Amino acid sequence: MISIKPVECNLRCPNCYELVARAFAPASRCDADKIIGAIKEFHKKSPERGHPPCLHGGEPLMLPIGDLEKFLAAIFDLYGRTSIQTNATLLDSRHFELFKKYKTSVGVSLDGDTPELNRSRGGDLAAIIGNIKRLRDEALAPSLLVTLWAANASAEKFESFKDFILRAEASWGVSSFRFLEGVSYERQEMELSPDALFEAHKRLFDLCDSGRRWSPYREIVDMMLGNFDVVCVFQGCDPWATSSEQPVFADGSQGNCLRTGASADGVLSLRADRESKLRSDVLHDLGQRWRGCKHCRYWPLCMGGCPGSAFSGDWRNKTRFCGAHRNLFWHVEKKIKSLFPNIYLSQDLKKRAAAATILSSIERSTYKFEGRRNIKELREKEEKAKAQAGKFYHGDSDDPEWRRQNPWWPRRGKK
Repeated sequence: MISIKPVECNLRCPNCYELVARAFAPASRCDADKIIGAIKEFHKKSPERGHPPCLHGGEPLMLPIGDLEKFLAAIFDLYGRTSIQTNATLLDSRHFELFKKYKTSVGVSLDGDTPELNRSRGGDLAAIIGNIKRLRDEALAPSLLVTLWAANASAEKFESFKDFILRAEASWGVSSFRFLEGVSYERQEMELSPDALFEAHKRLFDLCDSGRRWSPYREIVDMMLGNFDVVCVFQGCDPWATSSEQPVFADGSQGNCLRTGASADGVLSLRADRESKLRSDVLHDLGQRWRGCKHCRYWPLCMGGCPGSAFSGDWRNKTRFCGAHRNLFWHVEKKIKSLFPNIYLSQDLKKRAAAATILSSIERSTYKFEGRRNIKELREKEEKAKAQAGKFYHGDSDDPEWRRQNPWWPRRGKK
């Protein structure tokens, strides 16, 4: 996805990953012609890509209304629709008219509906919520981008946080949510620990059982079933040529996602000519004691995670949220295999397998096929594994060190 990123913002959230970029790149007026030229060039190279460029930020509504319409019109002419991500503090009637005219999908960044839950962002909550409801009334179907922090999604805060999500769904007209781990480069105490993050993700995933399609939980199911058009943190990102986000800055130059690579040091427009798999290839073969991913059962799903959240701030390492992701994958896998006990998922095949390969195994995935002996046996095996593994579930690992520490864990195909 290409994004138009004037990096200035009216809120300047204390944990924002773009603070470094703003410090090294003084605000400048957008060169609309150069930005539109970059959009057209991108479309010319990849006309089949269906996602329209997104007006991102910073805060894109700080753009002059004339420039904003130019960008929306150019994107609409190429893609037939447009999108924008905003904090919703600056919305006015002119913006609503443009959004309706150019069929704009509007995402709102909000971490809670109380000052305590939304502490990492700030802003006038009454105005933000009022604007979200107006988007609903104008049939613009708002979505929410919600970042998980210790301030809003810890065990002590989770019930209030859940109530906020359900209110937004029931009363504000929000049907689409994306939940993203908070990453702070200066104040990591604001982040959730891996254990706390897993608990938040698990409880949010369990809320999806009633048919909700929240991200990244629906996408984790999709990956296990062989569909990999998913959120960027599970794409095996090259920090020097990020494919999931290709920013166009105010001067028309192109760079990488501002979470990682040279962008994290304030160098915005340093982008490799082509994408490399070097990081993911090294992590695949690097032992877990050295912060690699060797022998991890869930490698086909995660591929090391986002380099912007890597251990020690070093993009070469795997994500420091690795434990949360693996436990979440295990939780989702148990749900799927409770319904289809013989299904082969991507992690069983140890690769990003095609959906047809995985779905063909469903015909073998009935309790009748297993002689009806498995429902009790599978549950007993699961409870035994859960009791002995404690809080951490590794999966079917071949790592010799892990095997020595966990001799009870059965190998696949052996009793």
